[in-house]
Amino acid sequence: ASQCMPHAHVPGCPHIMMWLLSTLRSLTHRILTVHSKGLGVDASVLFSAVFAIVSVGSAVVTLNAKLLGGTTSFFQACCTLGYCLFPLVVVGFLLTFLALLVHHSSVAYIIVKMLVCTAAWFWSTKASMKFIAGGVDEKRRMLAVYPIGLFFFFLAWLLAVSL
Repeated sequence: ASQCMPHAHVPGCPHIMMWLLSTLRSLTHRILTVHSKGLGVDASVLFSAVFAIVSVGSAVVTLNAKLLGGTTSFFQACCTLGYCLFPLVVVGFLLTFLALLVHHSSVAYIIVKMLVCTAAWFWSTKASMKFIAGGVDEKRRMLAVYPIGLFFFFLAWLLAVSL
């Protein structure tokens, strides 16, 4: 598992990715709500929800890997999941700007949104799988990989349906 460890660690970067994803989601909601003059959930509630989902989700996925016999430490695995949020953050920025440029209910926008979110989900899952599931026994590897894929799928789905 040591060969999979990131060589350069930027302190606080996983939390920055969580903060960016949460802030991006709440700001986009605020912009689109003002733009369409609709009433909806408060943006601070969305920020809190996304931040809590990422925090608790990464802790649960990490705990699952540790209980399956993973060799990485709890904080290393949480940080890896935080770094692997990067593709979703990029997609969030892309979809925010795209939603401001085109009508966000057009068929082309919906297709592009689904394709880009699927690619980000795959990229995030693939990037984190090797590191987190690398320390788990071969027989239990799928039990460690499934929650990782589910965690990133939920976040990608959240971006797809909300932007």
